Amino acid sequence: MPYPLLHALAGTLAWIARVPLRFRVRYGRENLQRCFPQMTPRELRLAMARHYRAIADTVLEMTKLATMSEAELCQRVALRNAELVHAELAAGRPVMLLSAHQGNWEWLLQRAAVEFRSTPYFGAYKPLRSARFDRDLLWLRQRFGAHMVAAKGLMRPLLRARGPHAVAMLADQVPLTSPSRVWLPFMGQPTAFYPGPAEIARRFGYSAFFFAMRPTGPARYEVAILPLALAAEQVDVEEFTRRYAALLEQQLRERPWDWAWGHRRWKIVPPGIEPPDAD
Repeated sequence: MPYPLLHALAGTLAWIARVPLRFRVRYGRENLQRCFPQMTPRELRLAMARHYRAIADTVLEMTKLATMSEAELCQRVALRNAELVHAELAAGRPVMLLSAHQGNWEWLLQRAAVEFRSTPYFGAYKPLRSARFDRDLLWLRQRFGAHMVAAKGLMRPLLRARGPHAVAMLADQVPLTSPSRVWLPFMGQPTAFYPGPAEIARRFGYSAFFFAMRPTGPARYEVAILPLALAAEQVDVEEFTRRYAALLEQQLRERPWDWAWGHRRWKIVPPGIEPPDAD
């Protein structure tokens, strides 16, 4: 499907999901209102519309991975400061690549796999409930050389890894099943984050980088690679996670619509606080 037609279809699907189906509209609106209380009703409607359009674009653009060439992928996703990561790998140190559900995170995973293909590259993911869809999605995600590993089983291949390698993950998910959590102020809310990335980085001596992705045009993105915590710093778990949260919040302040607002990010509350009644 040509890109203009694909994006026209994405616009239609975004409208259907938002207006007639009202798919997760309530959660998206509530999340945006609590994080951006200064938004006017009109600004909120526009942010919601842009959010649904961005998600639809990402979903349909992901299907292009089945036929996209490496050259096209590199052309459509530009990396800035990749030499910072290459320098760590050249020095024999493993690297951790962290990002969030912004821009086209599926293309980002593949673009990084191409960029750092000279070293073993692991991608952490959450398996889908449908075995068939999970198998199809894994094929897309591994097409450019990434070795996908279920997040719960990530430690096993990392323990076996020898020499420099890269591990990539999205660290902005809700830590529902995690036995421990890092609580931080984020977007004006007390928010729980997974401690896993920080614990792994500290234990195995990873140099961590944040991949800040933003759209620059139809099906085109730019990624700024920002140092998060170098191995030599020996940053503790809370400070590591705080730095990640601060970089993510900066992205959201610049582009409020560009995140997966439809999920219940604040469904868990800090210890000692009664949760709101669920309906």
